[in-house]
Amino acid sequence: MNFSNIPEGLRTPLFFGEISINGTVPTVSDNGEDPIPPQISCTGATATFKVQHLLKNGIVDVTLLKLFIDGVLWGDDQEVPAWLEITPLEEQYTGEIPLGFDLYHGVVEWKNNDTQNHRIEFKADPTLGRTLMFDNPSVIELGTIFGEHVGVCLSPSTPNIISCIGATSILNLLTSQPTAPLEYEYWRFEVSDAITGQVYSMVNNLNRLEAESLGQSLERLKSVNSPLSFSQTAEPNFFMVIQNTSNQDARIKIKFQKLVQNDEPDVIELFIGDGSTPTLTWGKQVSGEDYEILACLSSNSPSLISCDGATSGAHFLTSPDTYQKQWSVELDGIIYDLAFDAILSDYYMPQEVSDVLHINGDGDWFIENRTSDIHRVRFIPDEDSLPIEPPILDPASNPTIHIDEETGIISFCLAAYPDRIFDYARVDKGETNKLEVHFLGSNIGTIDITDPSGTVTQYTPIANQALVIDYAEGFYTFHSNDGFFGTVGDIYFKASLANQAHPMPVISNVTRDANNIVTIVGTAQTFTVVQIEPDEGILGEALAYAKVLDGETDFTFVLELPPNFSGFIRCRDGNTGSAVASFTI
Repeated sequence: MNFSNIPEGLRTPLFFGEISINGTVPTVSDNGEDPIPPQISCTGATATFKVQHLLKNGIVDVTLLKLFIDGVLWGDDQEVPAWLEITPLEEQYTGEIPLGFDLYHGVVEWKNNDTQNHRIEFKADPTLGRTLMFDNPSVIELGTIFGEHVGVCLSPSTPNIISCIGATSILNLLTSQPTAPLEYEYWRFEVSDAITGQVYSMVNNLNRLEAESLGQSLERLKSVNSPLSFSQTAEPNFFMVIQNTSNQDARIKIKFQKLVQNDEPDVIELFIGDGSTPTLTWGKQVSGEDYEILACLSSNSPSLISCDGATSGAHFLTSPDTYQKQWSVELDGIIYDLAFDAILSDYYMPQEVSDVLHINGDGDWFIENRTSDIHRVRFIPDEDSLPIEPPILDPASNPTIHIDEETGIISFCLAAYPDRIFDYARVDKGETNKLEVHFLGSNIGTIDITDPSGTVTQYTPIANQALVIDYAEGFYTFHSNDGFFGTVGDIYFKASLANQAHPMPVISNVTRDANNIVTIVGTAQTFTVVQIEPDEGILGEALAYAKVLDGETDFTFVLELPPNFSGFIRCRDGNTGSAVASFTI
């Protein structure tokens, strides 16, 4: 058992008997025979009891303690269960004391913070020590000698369990000691959760910068099945962020224990950051040197932001008001504080955000998903920064965008960014002409490019970076086995050094069959590429491409288009384009 939460002077001399918790598993008999089940009733039990240990006169060094927790032998290297709270009290036992024994230290209170009964037994070697239990109606003498073998039932502490009504999944915590501590004054910081019962602890000087922050230490130490994540916000606040990442509510206990006794005031200042769960309590224990926070963190449910109809980007015609303002960004339920007066763009975002989002805050404001996963995003102004001048929304950008007029919070869902998008191609004219091809996407993969000679070469382009290849006049074909987002079929580009626009294509016939398959027939300048573009789209964003071979003028498109489609056809030759021919079908 780890006695780190029992006063230091009480730890070693207590080894004079055995303790058992939950008699449902029998204690071990002294002679090694089969154990006898204890008879401890929980009728009328309370959630706490008090215990006073006694030592035989003249005994100063005893090493015979065994501990059973819920009937299981507890080793001296094990932590106490998360539900068990042990608090030394500033009082002395005033009841009956067996002849020849002295009080050892003061009274200690044991408390059950769980939602179920727990039975506890102390079994002492009566020649060395005794155990006195009191202040619980279920206390029972189980041995033949007073104080030799005693037991008690601890009832659930349900009335003291913190409520989860109105909880959120985040706790942003900042602590400091208002008086300058000594260099060696350290506190133990412990976090435990009621889901796994595991305790994570770090020794830390609250007023001195450590090599590793508390959040970093706890994140490194936590187990795989932990429902909690630990991180730290950016400057200037450096809040430690504790988040429930599980799919159920998590009640947590945060404990500060002073490890060095001195004359410094035992006062910790606690700061709770915006966006933290409101379901928490904080205070110094009535007795002892420990401080404790109890909180409920709700399940991580970013689904509060609807993703129905979401696109991979969110566009605003103006940027948010950031002058002399403090903002935070919430990505999938995790909140990151930004620097004061920071512009909401890539440069000011923490790495965890910029790896996921591309944010352009120069003039208009555009946020784009970089990944192939759905993400829910909130931009949250600090309460002291209100009122905020909201950005002007581009209503066609993303239907999930919502701006709360009261709080100024901007929220939206970003759909997964497509795997691969053909952006554009151009001829880089110079002493040595080159062809630049640009792709976008979260998983572009391998692209087959066929040059004018018919040679096929495989490339693995990088998003937002130009793929530079050798130039030759003629048709280039870009092909992906998985296709390109928003484009039907392969992509064609006519490489040439032409600098004069060609005549507008002529559409001779447009028909639609019963399956919405549209056939478009027409003529265009020979040895060019024609492309279909929608009316409502980005200039140059084509739905399909067709080659007009050298010496020919005819072109044909056969593809599925939605009802009442309106678009146009353009002719392309190198870096030049023609006027457009419009159609509606």
